[in-house]
Parts: sequence; C-alpha cells; structure tokens
Amino acid sequence: MILVVEDDDIQRQNLEAQLGDAGFKTLSADNAETALVLLNAHRDIKLIVLDVQMPGPLDGIDVLLAIRSRWQAIKTLMISGQANRDQLPADVPLLIKPYSKEKLLALVRQMLVPAAA
Repeated sequence: MILVVEDDDIQRQNLEAQLGDAGFKTLSADNAETALVLLNAHRDIKLIVLDVQMPGPLDGIDVLLAIRSRWQAIKTLMISGQANRDQLPADVPLLIKPYSKEKLLALVRQMLVPAAA
C-alpha cells in the first residue's frame, strides 16, 4: 500500500491514478494531520509519497520526522516544486515537480523492490 499525501487535489488525483494504473494500491490524504491518522490505522503502508510543503500546522517534514520515529519500516519519497534538498536527510529521495510518470514509477519501484542479495 502506498500513501499519497498532497494538498493539491489535481496533483493528488494524478498521483493516485498513475500509481493505480501501475498496479499499486493507494490511500490518500490532503494534509499532514490526515496522513498521520492513516499511518496509525493502516499497518500495510509500505511507502509514503509526501509533499514537502503543505498548509496547516504540520508539513511534510513533520510527517517525515514522525515516520522516522514511529514507523521506521515505511519508506518515504518526498515531492516538491520548491523544496531545498538541504531540508531533507540525505537518504530520502526528492522528486522535483514537474516530474514524469516514468520517473515517479521508476523511483517507487526502486524503493519497494528489495535489493538483490
């Protein structure tokens, strides 16, 4: 399961459609607070595609920090049109908007497929 967290309705729907068309099951949230509720409720989330900048008291960085402290097994792909790479830990991928469907899916597959031993 992939949790898509994006405050822009059209971008969130596009992400869900692109991931769904590629065979992934998704949930979605339009803000950080809802994302945290979904993370608590759904133990089958393996990856979160998370917008860095969102309105409200919490943003994508806050969700990333919560994941790192409470759900270490969940992988995080950050997306942004304006974020600075320096805002994020070095091991967290950042996909800059606009991005291609191919680049999104390649990153998602790379993150979800275990590395060959």
